[in-house]
Amino acid sequence: MTSHLRTAIGSSGALLLLLLGLGSEPARGDQWISYIGGGVDRIDEGEWRVRRGQVLFRQLGGALVSAPARDVDLATSTFLTWQLNGRRGTPPRVPLALSEAPKQPSAQGSPAACVPALVSALVGSETLEVVTEGKPETIHIACLDSPETQHRLPQIAWFGRAALGWLQVVVTPGDEICLTEEIPSQTDGDGHRIVHVTRADGRDYAGEAIAGGFGLLRTETCSRSTHYRKLEDQAIAQAKGFWGPKAEKAALAALSHTGAADSGPPPRRRASGGG
Repeated sequence: MTSHLRTAIGSSGALLLLLLGLGSEPARGDQWISYIGGGVDRIDEGEWRVRRGQVLFRQLGGALVSAPARDVDLATSTFLTWQLNGRRGTPPRVPLALSEAPKQPSAQGSPAACVPALVSALVGSETLEVVTEGKPETIHIACLDSPETQHRLPQIAWFGRAALGWLQVVVTPGDEICLTEEIPSQTDGDGHRIVHVTRADGRDYAGEAIAGGFGLLRTETCSRSTHYRKLEDQAIAQAKGFWGPKAEKAALAALSHTGAADSGPPPRRRASGGG
């Protein structure tokens, strides 16, 4: 556990005391949804699902609703749920069997080469600005889902800030890395290439983030899903990073904003209703 992470955890102490003073107690088995730019909502027991760019879940009371995936911080939601359920049970993760793994390269194709690049700036824990073959570009790290920092409430943004703090130690401007594309190649919603990042010492950035408990496997079209899920399972078993007890104070502080009026974009009810 880094000193940066310990400092960030300790800063939530006052909020934790306030929360405990109010007598708030998380219900075991419930799930929590964290909105990007907003607060946290408790949802009914049972896992949320992601389908066609929407996060589907049931509100307390049973209504089936959905929210655009771009408005939900699923990584923070997973870590919050794990902590608020006492670090027991199964965290809400997409099963590997349901992931849309890419097709294997055709007979004419060959594995993608690892192209040298230089890090020029850190945009976020999943995004880097690099220079490749003399040209600047923004890249999105493949297979990694890490907490977001774009939250108005610092109690919720803590997870994203701590993850970014880890990145700032692992990768710094001027570092030599190499980039490997998935086959077939992929881009994110902003048109940035989705690539695997390998450090100069041969270590895999996404694998390190997942193994350290600072990120999750993003299973969609990930050729390394099985390997990364094993790293994730090991991080849970060893209580690494956000899977460990030191993140509990931050989760309880975030819980004080459950159902807050400024919790960001409300989930939109599906046209088909629900019950």
